[in-house]
Amino acid sequence: MAKAKQNQSRNQTLYRAIKVRAYPDGKATKTIQAHFAAVAEIYNLLIKENEAQKARTGKDLNRGELSLAVGKLKGRFPTVNPQCLYLTSYHVNQGLKRVSPLNGGPGFLRKKKTDAVEASFSISCPKPDLEYLSNHKDAILTLPKVGKIRVRMHRKAPSNVVWHLVTVSRNRSGQYFVSMDYEFVKEIPLVKVKKAVGLDFSVPHLYVASDKSLVPDESKIHARQNSYQDIAKQSRKLARKKKGSKNFMKQKLRLAKAYQHMENQRMDFIQKESNVIVNDYDFVSAETLSLIDIEKQFSLYKNVSDDSWFKFTNILSYKLAERGKIFHQVNKWYPSSQTCYRCGYINRNLQLADRDYNCPKCKFHIDRDYNAAKNIRDQGLREAGFKIRYLNFNSSQTPVPTIPEQDKRS
Repeated sequence: MAKAKQNQSRNQTLYRAIKVRAYPDGKATKTIQAHFAAVAEIYNLLIKENEAQKARTGKDLNRGELSLAVGKLKGRFPTVNPQCLYLTSYHVNQGLKRVSPLNGGPGFLRKKKTDAVEASFSISCPKPDLEYLSNHKDAILTLPKVGKIRVRMHRKAPSNVVWHLVTVSRNRSGQYFVSMDYEFVKEIPLVKVKKAVGLDFSVPHLYVASDKSLVPDESKIHARQNSYQDIAKQSRKLARKKKGSKNFMKQKLRLAKAYQHMENQRMDFIQKESNVIVNDYDFVSAETLSLIDIEKQFSLYKNVSDDSWFKFTNILSYKLAERGKIFHQVNKWYPSSQTCYRCGYINRNLQLADRDYNCPKCKFHIDRDYNAAKNIRDQGLREAGFKIRYLNFNSSQTPVPTIPEQDKRS
């Protein structure tokens, strides 16, 4: 493959975060919970202020007006770090943009529960105050007006970086985490494209690759299927408990832990699959999909949302960019399933029930998803500037009925 001349390397600003498990003591837990409640209350008050403003003028509050509103309300929370309250105005502002009818949203934000188990708050931090303990794994993180929090550092905090935010969060199963965001400039060598792969979205295997040697780990998919059964079992037990009782709350926590376990399995699967792809390929092409439309059209709500295609492609994108490799997304309207990847013939009569692709022009027979993955790979390479042509087949030529053992065009 030949491509236009490129520089050997480039400097790029990268944004990363370290997310570590936190183990706050009793005093720190009370302070953190007070911050969670204050942020939720400020969030709800800002939504109320915005609704009043919209009723008067028909417009949402901008970032400056939301910050002024926080300045008037912060006196209600003297023991809470004011930075997390002001950052709430930014989150409300971004949420209003996201739910705006101009962007296809419902036009309103939902209020938060002040006693919700799943909660978070952020504090601006020029540099985290970390004091490592004797075991070199644990450290004490000190945050202003929050206090000291014990964290498990699975890797050292980097040096010579620009720190931005520290976010303290609690998930649905009651576990605490601390995320430290930072940015740095890295010289990234540009890699010459030698191996390319196309990925076609597939349920429940996440993807089908244009390279037959690249197959998702089936054992992890089966493990997640077992988690569904455990969640169903815990849900049935919860339904038998008296709502509001101690046993009900205990069972609710067990169910939350089961959901959290499945979420951890999903993220582990995505991270490991993306690492395999990034290590072996220099160019990755995938589809830009509207998963909401797929869910509605084919009634695959659970399976499509469970595969987390958007999260998978997002992780692939930043991992490839960090190594100087290329991630390209093909337009969702490109007929990857209907096009013969060998001769380019588009079969408009292909139905969803047809799992094999039979080309009327070159008489080529191939698995439908495998054909789509190869089309996504070739189309991505074309759009990136590579010369990829279809093969010409005349009526006098002998058709090839099956796919060869090794694809010479790979």
